[in-house]
Amino acid sequence: FKKIEKLLLSGNVDKSLIEETKRLYEKVIQSINMQGRRSDFIILGIFYYVCRKSQSAKTIKQIALMFKLDEREIKKGFNKIKEFLSYFRI
Repeated sequence: FKKIEKLLLSGNVDKSLIEETKRLYEKVIQSINMQGRRSDFIILGIFYYVCRKSQSAKTIKQIALMFKLDEREIKKGFNKIKEFLSYFRI
């Protein structure tokens, strides 16, 4: 959870979004195979989902710019967790 806080605080993210991202990360990490994915991109994929859910209106491109990371990798991280989220209707 320290990594999530450190990563998201570097982008000046609202504390409530950080807490929701941590909560979902805990559920996701137990249910998906992380092989081949950096946890940063999974975290930002979850963060993107949390932003969409909370009407924070951040696009993947905006998130990539906020954290100076590759947009494609964040998209891949999101796609990796999307099936899990829809299966459990989170």
